[in-house]
Amino acid sequence: MTKPFEDVTKEDLPQGGRKLFFFLFNVFPYIDDAQKTLKELAAPGDIAVVSAWNNNSFEALHLQKVYYGYLQSAFNCELSGEKRSGYIDLLAQSEREDGAEVSRTKGRMTDILTLQMK
Repeated sequence: MTKPFEDVTKEDLPQGGRKLFFFLFNVFPYIDDAQKTLKELAAPGDIAVVSAWNNNSFEALHLQKVYYGYLQSAFNCELSGEKRSGYIDLLAQSEREDGAEVSRTKGRMTDILTLQMK
């Protein structure tokens, strides 16, 4: 499938069985209406994994600054930080309120949120 995530419909997904939605490091906040689309696509029991920077880690914040500085110079473009700051906290809270089972693993550099959808 070669559609942007926000254009995917339930008909595009395989039928039956659980689905795993895996958003590689730092991708989720740049997808338009990602949370709304995920809620429309996910069935109870489906799992979503979202990874991001650990914004409570000095080492991660330093690496993030270097990373975005490199991208800016390499591609001659403006790019700084997450499109939506703190999105992973908001996502965890919102999904928990909607009844999803939420677990979170904060590593030295990354923050990984796992949601089992309800």
